[in-house]
Amino acid sequence: MADPRPRSARLVHSAARDADGSPDRVGSDRPRPADHGDPRLAADAFVTLIGSVVRQAVRDAVHDELAAHAHASAAVDDDPQRLLSLTDTAKRLGVSRSQVYTLIQSHELPAIKVGDVWRVPVDGLRAWITRQLVERTK
Repeated sequence: MADPRPRSARLVHSAARDADGSPDRVGSDRPRPADHGDPRLAADAFVTLIGSVVRQAVRDAVHDELAAHAHASAAVDDDPQRLLSLTDTAKRLGVSRSQVYTLIQSHELPAIKVGDVWRVPVDGLRAWITRQLVERTK
């Protein structure tokens, strides 16, 4: 009985076999997951590999960004007389601007008014944070 596949498919199929009739593994001596009968294994292995590569790339990028940010913040924080806006102060404390304003109005957080806006000195903020830590440990 003749092979029902087109001639081109028969040629490709026969070229992919070694002389002994086993599948040709060009460039690899180890078995591939697809050779075990389930092509999903190869797809799963590929997805796992790509996922781990992407995760590592994201970790590296985040690490680099955090290191750059820490370096830039350290350079800015070296000036103890620098004045922070309420927004910057709120970001550093992880609170809202209105909470910072409340701390300023209650004279808990040292601040000065420059024109119409409030500014918090970096060294004043550090001192306030230190006082808060000391009070919590009592």
